[in-house]
Amino acid sequence: MMPPLDEQELLSMEEAIERLKTTRPTFYRWLRTGRIKGMKVGRQWRFYPEDLERFLKGEGPRIDLPLDISPLLKQLSESVAQAGGELPDQTFSGMERAVELLIQLLLLKNASHLHLEPLVQTQGNLNGLIRFRIEGRLQPQLEIDRRLIAPMLAQFKLISGCDPHSQDSPQEGQFNHEAQYKPYHFKTHFLPSAQGETLTMTLLHPGQDIRLADLKLDSQVQSSLDQALKKGWGLVITSGPHGSGKTTTLYAILKEIASPELKTISLEDPVEQVFPWIVPVTVDHQAGETLTGKLRVILNADPDAIMIGELRDEEAVKMAMRIGLTGHLVLTQLHSETAIQALLKLSEISGSPYTVTESVRLILNQRLVRKLCPDCKKRKALTQTELKPFENLLAKLELSSQDLPKLHHATGCQKCQMTGYRGRMQITEALSMTPELQKLLHQHATADEIEKNLAPDKWHGFLKDGWNRVLSGETTLEELARVSGLT
Repeated sequence: MMPPLDEQELLSMEEAIERLKTTRPTFYRWLRTGRIKGMKVGRQWRFYPEDLERFLKGEGPRIDLPLDISPLLKQLSESVAQAGGELPDQTFSGMERAVELLIQLLLLKNASHLHLEPLVQTQGNLNGLIRFRIEGRLQPQLEIDRRLIAPMLAQFKLISGCDPHSQDSPQEGQFNHEAQYKPYHFKTHFLPSAQGETLTMTLLHPGQDIRLADLKLDSQVQSSLDQALKKGWGLVITSGPHGSGKTTTLYAILKEIASPELKTISLEDPVEQVFPWIVPVTVDHQAGETLTGKLRVILNADPDAIMIGELRDEEAVKMAMRIGLTGHLVLTQLHSETAIQALLKLSEISGSPYTVTESVRLILNQRLVRKLCPDCKKRKALTQTELKPFENLLAKLELSSQDLPKLHHATGCQKCQMTGYRGRMQITEALSMTPELQKLLHQHATADEIEKNLAPDKWHGFLKDGWNRVLSGETTLEELARVSGLT
């Protein structure tokens, strides 16, 4: 057993190299990438024997703590216990244990992101603030002493494969984690700011087990999707703003079509999930590869269907439409406020309405709304004063505030952490390529003209889907107004 650090004799670089039986260039590389911890004494490097032993055992570098971490560990342990979790075993200690508890707490609260930032608080002190994004909204979890920010970031960097010594340049990493015998995959992003370094940690695709039936799409939307997939060629696009669940829907569709009778290839940057009967391919930008270049290579692999993670530039959009025209099914996603806007965006990029009308089969546009907590939701008749903030929404839905039935609203209980909501659900609109829509595109119709001229059975907007969910008591007017921007 190693003596305490203050009793250990520091080793010179030559002694450290000799102890590790390596060469000076290799040792420098380990030191530069943070695999070995050292310290400068004057102009010379010195090393603790314990740090060299940790390296030989395959353990990460020791992280120095500037103060007692016990209060933080106690606070995190209590939060995990209150959320119904089990404390990690005693093999974890110090900052390693704190990070393990934080990850466990994030999973227990069904959060999608963790944010750690040095922020100025009301008293003027610069403390660290940890927030979770739960059901699409950031919620503060705890403050930590500003002196613990750097050690905590260093621990996250170590498990993410990043350089723990670099604090002046952005870094990205990822790591796998297992909890309750389930695997989880996280992505980390470290960003220097004027107040200090920040961390954003993302749980990649927490809805990885979701299948198409789990999305509970409106029957008309589901029928439109089934018909588009049955054709077996052309583009099926999921669209919406950032964080609207497009990737989850795309993966659900991908799992729906996957079979031994189809050659299906997914092209992502990077590959984040692997499914049976799907060939995952990534784009190596460091090697000079491009999305369109990789698509050309994929076409030589005799695919029936191709999933493109995201269309990020005009060249990729044009390439995807050309592939759709050649008899391949193309699944992809696009950032857009509405399905009609996505369609017009494709028409503008292609420069040819014909290319769009012949290649696009279906565009889905979606939002995520919070679901009412089933244990505490209540129904009541809203007064005219309470309905006033929803005038724009009701006008868009062509509804009169005088004739509304009783609607459910959020109250709050222990099971939903007093928010009134528990979980999220998708509201979706579907725009199928029909002869009427083709004619409107060839006439260069505007978004308003397209919406006015499409028959209700050919066009299902997400507001209509959302209103049906409000009527059924699944969500609220407040949520529908929030995600539609009609407030």
